[in-house]
This record gives sequence, structure tokens and C-alpha cells, in this order.
Amino acid sequence: STADLIPSALQEQTARFPFGRLQARAFLERIGCNTLIRGHEKVEEGFRRVYDDGRILLCTLFSAGGDANDDLPLFSSYRFVAPTALTIRWQEGRTKITPWVIDYKPYVDPERNAFYRTRTKIKHKA
Repeated sequence: STADLIPSALQEQTARFPFGRLQARAFLERIGCNTLIRGHEKVEEGFRRVYDDGRILLCTLFSAGGDANDDLPLFSSYRFVAPTALTIRWQEGRTKITPWVIDYKPYVDPERNAFYRTRTKIKHKA
């Protein structure tokens, strides 16, 4: 959340509870870390720095979807995602996080992936 704190009563209303910046900081300090990279939260740009205040860094990474993903229904909102991966390098006491967009087109090319050489007998249902 963009809020500093999410009351526990609101967090208890869902299994996927939001948390605030101060809660993220307290959690990371408790486990002795300053960076958390989470997945499974859809962000269309594929990578987002949620909190980056010099004390903590919280990033969201989403690597599914994309306009070339033939496993998705044609009108899925996941087709608008830029699926992204990360390269993380640690050198001389410094960490560098470099996001990069995954090119799934070669993976759905029938010449490279036999799964796509014949049409599936199961149709997507909307």
C-alpha cells in the first residue's frame, strides 16, 4: 500500500492483505534485511519499485503474461503485462538490480516448441 500503516482489522478481511511502508520496514528489520522482491502481484510494467527510501527497498516483479503468450485468452488483461525478470549482481559491497523484459516469442514459435506445432483440441472458454 502507499499508506504508512494498514490497520490489522483491514488486513484480516482478506488472505492477501496489504501492508504499509512502516510495516514493511519493521518486517525487514526483524529479519535483518533491507530489500524484498516479491512476485505474484500483477504490475503491467512487469517491475515496480514500491518503496525505495534509502532504508528499505520493496520491489514487485511479475514475469507472466505478455502479448505473445498464446496460453492466454485473447482478451485477458494479462496480455498487457510486460513480463519481466531480474538480474541481481553483488560486487564490492554493492547490489545492482537490473530488470529486463522477457521475450516469450521464441518460446511459442512452433519451430522451437513442439507443443505449438499442432492445434490444441481443448478450446479456451470465456
